[in-house]
Amino acid sequence: MTQEVPLFFGSLVGPKMDVLFDGAGFIFAFRVLPAIIFVTALISLLYYIGVMGLLIRILGSIFQKALNISKSNLLSQSPLFSSGKMRSRRS
Repeated sequence: MTQEVPLFFGSLVGPKMDVLFDGAGFIFAFRVLPAIIFVTALISLLYYIGVMGLLIRILGSIFQKALNISKSNLLSQSPLFSSGKMRSRRS
């Protein structure tokens, strides 16, 4: 993936980036955005060909047996793990 980024952006992502932007440092659009677009496209492709559905079913079964919770409960709580929005319950 890192070899394709300079193909599209040229010297904007190379060592000359600091010279072009006068030492601005980290430019989100040229450093992080290509990776986000690639991962999003890959996940969309996996959904389209059906791999993600299979992967979700397999992981759901594993977590259902390991944590002893229903798949629907697991599905409703799984985005919270990845987004960091979980809160601990204090007594």
